[in-house]
Amino acid sequence: MLKKQFTPGRPNFAKMEEEVLQFWDEIHAFERSVEDRSDKDTYVFYDGPPFANGLPHYGHLLGSTAKDVIPRYQTMRGKRVERVWGWDCHGVPVENAIEKELGLKGGKKGIEELGIHTFNEACRNSIMIYDKEWKKTIRRLGRWVDMEHAYKTMDVNFMESVWWGFKQLYEKGLVYQGRKVILYCPRCSTPLSNFEIAMDNSYKEVSEASNTYKYKVVGEEHTYLLAWSTTPWNKLATPALAVNPDIKYVKVKQGDEQYILAHSRLSMLKNEPYEVEEEMNGKGLEKYSFELHYDFFPRTEDERAGVVIADSFVTAEEGTGIVTLAVYGEDDYRVMKQHHIQLVEHVDEQGKMKPQVTPFAGMYLEKVNSLVNEDLTKRGLMYQEFLHTHSVATCYRCGTRLYYAPLPAWFIDVQRLKPDLLKTNEYINWYPDHLKHGRFGKGIETAPDWNISRSRYWGTPMPIWESVRDGEDGLVVRRVIGSIEELKHWAVDPSKVEHLTDIHREYLDDVEVWVDDARTTKGKRIFEVFDCWVESGSMPFAQVHYPFEHKEKFDASYPAQFITEYIAQTRAWFYCMHVVSVGIFGSQAFENCLTTGTLQAEDGQKMSKSKKNYPDPTKLIDTYGSDCLRLYLMNSPLMRAGNMNFSDQNVHEVQNKVINVLWNIYGFYALYVQSQQKETTSTANYQLKTLHVLDRWLLSKTARLVQNVTTAMDAYDLVTATRLLMEFTTSFSTWYLRLSRERLKSGEHEESGAIFARCLVTLCKLFAPFIPFITETIYQNVIPSPPARGGDTEGVGGGSIHWTTWPQFDDMSMFVDEQLEEEMATIALVVEHAHAQRKLKQLKVRQPLASVTVRAVV
Repeated sequence: MLKKQFTPGRPNFAKMEEEVLQFWDEIHAFERSVEDRSDKDTYVFYDGPPFANGLPHYGHLLGSTAKDVIPRYQTMRGKRVERVWGWDCHGVPVENAIEKELGLKGGKKGIEELGIHTFNEACRNSIMIYDKEWKKTIRRLGRWVDMEHAYKTMDVNFMESVWWGFKQLYEKGLVYQGRKVILYCPRCSTPLSNFEIAMDNSYKEVSEASNTYKYKVVGEEHTYLLAWSTTPWNKLATPALAVNPDIKYVKVKQGDEQYILAHSRLSMLKNEPYEVEEEMNGKGLEKYSFELHYDFFPRTEDERAGVVIADSFVTAEEGTGIVTLAVYGEDDYRVMKQHHIQLVEHVDEQGKMKPQVTPFAGMYLEKVNSLVNEDLTKRGLMYQEFLHTHSVATCYRCGTRLYYAPLPAWFIDVQRLKPDLLKTNEYINWYPDHLKHGRFGKGIETAPDWNISRSRYWGTPMPIWESVRDGEDGLVVRRVIGSIEELKHWAVDPSKVEHLTDIHREYLDDVEVWVDDARTTKGKRIFEVFDCWVESGSMPFAQVHYPFEHKEKFDASYPAQFITEYIAQTRAWFYCMHVVSVGIFGSQAFENCLTTGTLQAEDGQKMSKSKKNYPDPTKLIDTYGSDCLRLYLMNSPLMRAGNMNFSDQNVHEVQNKVINVLWNIYGFYALYVQSQQKETTSTANYQLKTLHVLDRWLLSKTARLVQNVTTAMDAYDLVTATRLLMEFTTSFSTWYLRLSRERLKSGEHEESGAIFARCLVTLCKLFAPFIPFITETIYQNVIPSPPARGGDTEGVGGGSIHWTTWPQFDDMSMFVDEQLEEEMATIALVVEHAHAQRKLKQLKVRQPLASVTVRAVV
């Protein structure tokens, strides 16, 4: 038990917290806080799974604190709040780590030479290596969550539910295969989604050559179209140029040559004299053809090259108003297909030049850039070169620079879903509110279709089997499988899947299924796996193996009441859940979303393990205790989606100004008041009119605190809630206790001690979700018989403060005295101004004054 005699002096809060953890274990505090609540009155919380192969950091501690505060509060409000941990197990981060660990070279080639089975087994074995560290950290933080029955996205039950969800989307016509220009990582040899890059702002500023190239006009001597570009490697396959049909262009003479560019971009010309010879609109430039810089790939008669195309996507905001067209741009690809331009893909899946690009074959595209510019300069086809600073996308997992490439992939048709996505967003309460129509809403409005296929290995295989029927003009026959039972039913050789306990690639790649109902056509599975964000978006139902298990329970409790993560998840997990949920169930996945900001190092930089620019969280907790860290985070701008630089000095300040003050309030009660008490806090009968004015004021302030903190908590406004609690703690100590010391010590007014205890316990209950350790310790030492079960009132014995019922304003509303509070606020204001005058006059606070004249109170 936690009964202890108060000892004056600075306590070791970290050691006290360890004792509380032991106490919770002994009474199974978390388990019983759930079990003792009715399953008819639930509060559903979804926990976004962290990657299992990384260690916890401050960002996790921030999120975990918020994920603990709200469920504790709702539990005290009488709700049954089940909290089950989850692990995100699949994806490129795990693959990259294993490639390094095994010393594999050559990317996908190295993996396939090793063998997919061996590689995936190594991935599987690496997943839980930090399990103990996570459990230790989360427990020490004071977060209550079931980590023993955690779901894993690599478990067969989870993966089967993902299959089921995908089939629902497919059968609703919300999934299609297409060829689009999408972001591609040559290192990982897989496409990526736009939101994966936007989530953690995986862009970097680079300064590199930006070039204005000369394209010789056919049939006109010394005449060139000027096109600006930052991708020299693309010039190896530029079969067309594009202009805007409505922009005014000019032909100028400069030296012995003539150049064509947009009139508004004449500033791009060299600082040499020039003369405008002709003006025309962009549409008029389509009459020109030009000589290709390079021509490595043969064309059919129907394929065009060396032509100028007019299209409105071209702007004159930068460059020359003329752009080069290649298949590695989304607009470029669209225009080229529309106008039957030769489509040349000269880069392979590893980001190297294909063999046909004879001078540069086998070279990585970034290495080719300088060589291309050097070659074009020698040939007199470079007009100008200068440095240009811009942002480029990088792989959010391996750091490799990405490029856009035309690739076949599978997509969720977000455009079809958009009206419903926007409509259901209106039913979500966002904290802060501006995210609804801001970052999240705007993200939906501009979202492209979601590329959900990945050309990788360690992930949930896409359950699509295909076959091309002979003699039917390449007609593809396809079957999408939605469960293991369905796979067994359609398997060509049922013995291969009869005892299937795993559905990763190594167990499926050689399984054939009948893709037609007549069982005449065999199909093979496509090799792609799902984007791991499909798994994250399926988490609400996949974690419980829906619909194969727990169907009634899930249907009755969907959507969740609460989720929380940091703000970048508006473009990732929040978005993915929303798309999957609306697509499958027609409703939003969650009702309330609390979004935190980004925690940065004290110098404003990103927290970096290599830079060591932040304090070790374990050592910080060992120094100050988890309560200090939790309160520091929950009272920060982070809880309103703002960013904050972490400061351990500010954690120390929380200890001095709040935790120590609260402990000293309890200490005074334990030393001077508790022994005099005959009545418990729940049985004291107050005759308000006969109470001391300070007791009446404290009761009124406490009642108002209950009302205001409850309002803030119901609005997920943790900053306001903590501010109110911290201010009240200061008032309790500075005003009530300081002015009541001798009166309370004397024991003349027994009811004053009972009021002291009641208000202290009420404060601890309100504070309990935020600082669960010190409030538990104080509670156990103030209440003679804590509750024995969740939801019980005091007086039964053996329980935790976190099992108690949240204080109700209705039970204390009779204590509210607005006039008294206003009078005390006036006195406090006078004292505040008096202290300011003392400071101005350099008079010590303890120095007596003959008189104080108050002229006005503003």
